[in-house]
Amino acid sequence: MRIINGSTAFSPFRLDKLLHKVRGHCPAVTALAAHYTYLVELTAPLDPDASALLERLLDAVPDAPSPAGTRPVWIIPRAGTVSPWCSKATDIARHCGLSWVRRLERGVAWHVRTRHGVALNEPPRAALLALLHDRM
Repeated sequence: MRIINGSTAFSPFRLDKLLHKVRGHCPAVTALAAHYTYLVELTAPLDPDASALLERLLDAVPDAPSPAGTRPVWIIPRAGTVSPWCSKATDIARHCGLSWVRRLERGVAWHVRTRHGVALNEPPRAALLALLHDRM
């Protein structure tokens, strides 16, 4: 499985709106950031040209740093499921000549900053997770 960092997942407006909602349940959270993370299942290693093509298709940001003082939370589709995004993206990759791509899935890497960098304990952590992902 190859993991590729992508571009920013949400606009500043949407992040700010969500932050206000999150702070109602988790006052220790002071900032949120999110970027796409792509999970690529390959049947064989990609050559440099194919790898560059895949990164262009995904608008990859190979060396995307995590915001300072944040703790990452990854939201990805449930194991054993194939999302509609996955089906379409895999087809597109194959039509672009990337026949080695068996499956291409997208998740979101959330970066959560808390007051004094402390980890969230339960139940605030459970409340945060419920706000960051769609159970469906």
